[in-house]
Amino acid sequence: MVTVNSLRAAVLGANDGIISNAALLLGVIGSGASDAAILTAGILSGYGISDKTAHKAAQEIGEGDPLTAHLQIEYGLDGEKLTNPWEAAAASGASFLAGAALPLASVFFSSNSALVVFATTLLALVITCFTSAKLSDTGPVRAVLRLVLGGALGLAVTYGIGAAFGGVVG
Repeated sequence: MVTVNSLRAAVLGANDGIISNAALLLGVIGSGASDAAILTAGILSGYGISDKTAHKAAQEIGEGDPLTAHLQIEYGLDGEKLTNPWEAAAASGASFLAGAALPLASVFFSSNSALVVFATTLLALVITCFTSAKLSDTGPVRAVLRLVLGGALGLAVTYGIGAAFGGVVG
């Protein structure tokens, strides 16, 4: 079963892969480089419970499942509904690789065209953000605009740095 947190990890992983790889590629393209270069007691005390009662409660909780009790008392979370960190890591890692492949493929098929990498990256960000917003029942417009504008700015800055200092590196 896919959980919201796994979905979030997958989307963030994909977006990280898309942006980091595209920014790297655009920096290299902008440089003019050649293709080849290219813890429970303290918590209860904090709720106004006497230290004696808090310590007794902590001892009793510790005999059962202290992590689940901590999550329920402090954060209102059900330990049974938490995401498995291995699942989230796998989703994030796999989607990072898939996301990173998009800008790389655009370079491969477009002869290092910065405009094609830029457009492919922004389109991929629109798709991942819109899909994530729809699956989590949130409004996609603001989220997409924020991600695309931030991504475009990051890509432009990276390209500009590559163009400005590329002769020093390449």
